[in-house]
Amino acid sequence: MKKIVLALALASLGGAAGAEPMSFDLSKSYFAGMGSYQRLDAARPSNNNGFGAQLVFGLPVTSAMNLEATTFATYMPRKVDNKADLNYGFGLDTLFVRRSGNTATFLLAGAGVLREDITKIESVAPYLNVGVGMAGLIPYLPSAWSYRAELRGVLDINTDAAPGTDEDYVFEPRLNIGIQYGFDLGEQPAAVVEPVDTDGDGVLDPSDLCPNTPPGTA
Repeated sequence: MKKIVLALALASLGGAAGAEPMSFDLSKSYFAGMGSYQRLDAARPSNNNGFGAQLVFGLPVTSAMNLEATTFATYMPRKVDNKADLNYGFGLDTLFVRRSGNTATFLLAGAGVLREDITKIESVAPYLNVGVGMAGLIPYLPSAWSYRAELRGVLDINTDAAPGTDEDYVFEPRLNIGIQYGFDLGEQPAAVVEPVDTDGDGVLDPSDLCPNTPPGTA
């Protein structure tokens, strides 16, 4: 896990420092679907490993910033029996994106709300997350498809996340790996250009044999 954190962090910081901004078309949007591995806090009643999925809808806002709406679910098998805990939620993230060739790196930060079912205690709580990641074209597939890998640090601000302890929050790394698909939201209608009468002779330029010659000029 430490090697993955270091690799993604160096890739993102290196891309942000030396690459040109992504030239996003503002009419483009994208979906991403990723599988998740979450290293659970030792204070939780679950074991150390959680598994789940994360779905993302993204919309470029500027040439180097995206907004994303995201939803996720994490399945957390418990240590002491054959049952499992579960949390799921949704949030909003801001991404700062840089590109180098056919790959891109990004930094993200955001917040949201999650619902947890931990040892029969159901609760709703806010969370914060920050992360780094990268994406790139997939060989032999259309350019609309790309791979995506990211590492998020998730701060779960919930006294019920670790029942039976004095913990008011847990902080856990979540690794997401999956694919992303870009698509058009819709083409903008072309601007209508009205014909003009440049020389003011009463004949519109498309029908005027001498559109730039004022009336009475030889």
